[in-house]
Amino acid sequence: MGGDTGEVDDDDFDDGGEIDPVEPPPCDYFSSSQGGGIEADGSELHPWASLEMLAAQGQIPVSGTLCLMNGHHGQPQIHSLVSAPSLTIRAVNQHEAVVSALNFTSVSNLTLSGIKVDGSSIIDSQADERQSFLVTGDIDTSAVTLDDVLVQSAQSCELWDQEDWVYLVRSGIDFRGTDIVIRDTEIRNTYHALLVRGDRAWVERTLIDNFGGDGIRGLGSDSTYAWNTVRDAYIDEYDIQHDDAFQAYELEGDPKISNVTIRNNRFILFADPLTAFVLDNDLVATLMQGVIITDGYADGWVVENNLIVNAQEHGISLYGGRHCRVQNNTVVAHPVFAQSSGPWIRISDQTKTGQENFDNVIRNNLAQMLTPWDYDASSLIEANIEISAAEDHFVDAAGLDFHLVADSAAVDTGVNADLTSLDIDGLPRVVGGAVDIGAFEQQ
Repeated sequence: MGGDTGEVDDDDFDDGGEIDPVEPPPCDYFSSSQGGGIEADGSELHPWASLEMLAAQGQIPVSGTLCLMNGHHGQPQIHSLVSAPSLTIRAVNQHEAVVSALNFTSVSNLTLSGIKVDGSSIIDSQADERQSFLVTGDIDTSAVTLDDVLVQSAQSCELWDQEDWVYLVRSGIDFRGTDIVIRDTEIRNTYHALLVRGDRAWVERTLIDNFGGDGIRGLGSDSTYAWNTVRDAYIDEYDIQHDDAFQAYELEGDPKISNVTIRNNRFILFADPLTAFVLDNDLVATLMQGVIITDGYADGWVVENNLIVNAQEHGISLYGGRHCRVQNNTVVAHPVFAQSSGPWIRISDQTKTGQENFDNVIRNNLAQMLTPWDYDASSLIEANIEISAAEDHFVDAAGLDFHLVADSAAVDTGVNADLTSLDIDGLPRVVGGAVDIGAFEQQ
């Protein structure tokens, strides 16, 4: 895997910067929380009833574009909807069409765009509903896209204490089927934020902000996670390591999870202000792990150009990793909550199920710690730097600015192999004769 000196084709990925606006599809039908009745024909003048009512009556069209007018559209449960060739359900005005929850059963070829899912009106403050999700899709739901969707348990968690993080929150999105796309979406103030369990998931340019459990659980093979931000992990509630920014596991059948790409993401333990309220109530989830596969083993993973900032040993940990490439990542300790060791980049044997690690590449990483005692002799380990002092490399580590200073030893000292064309900022990956070590290219 280490012999290719060319560049990886990342044309399928956005550059991480500004996105050219895309004209939304024209409306073929309209739905309104105030619509329905004898004159309703789905026109803008005489819209159909709310999305919840259309779903309950089995009257959602199977193709075209259904536009949701401003207002509350209930808790739609959409069943047995196989669009031909495809159906888009979108808000007329971004995030002004609101539902409390969404459930999909046996649904395919559907895009939802611009909708807000706000669970604040349905959460029972007397019950622990953290494992209940606001958006769910069963195993027979596939080829569903969420585009520019906002999912939240509440508008704000600014004044939540530890008990509120139990009783005022639900989890965000849980899809069990295949070919799920989550794009340009925001998930905030949730417990577990995003679960995609099936193969061929694509999660891109999505913000996960304020979560109390796991940020992303990506359990399927042949999946991509790119240009996302996962930040602000709240509440430690385990005696053992548990909460993760990105977690994968396989507990049934063949434990292999293969061909997963994790590229150009930011996984940051805590970026919110460290106010007296946050510190006095012990709200920071200091046990948050970075990128990890716990049960099962990784085959053919690419983990590159990511920034991981946490306060726990597991920065990037691939158990049973084989044919994996971990390259150009910046893995650093949080400036306030740093532990005595780590975070590390680790590829080791999977002792739970017996898979050995081999034929991996660990290259061009700027990390707090490496674990060479774990690396198999068949693997290629080159051009990595262990950080001894943050000020030797970073513009402002205390302010979470991990761009390189001009005289960092990481500048122009990497190996030009298997490179993407862009760094984590969406800027040229190589400036100068050699690539910089870490996720950021010094421009």
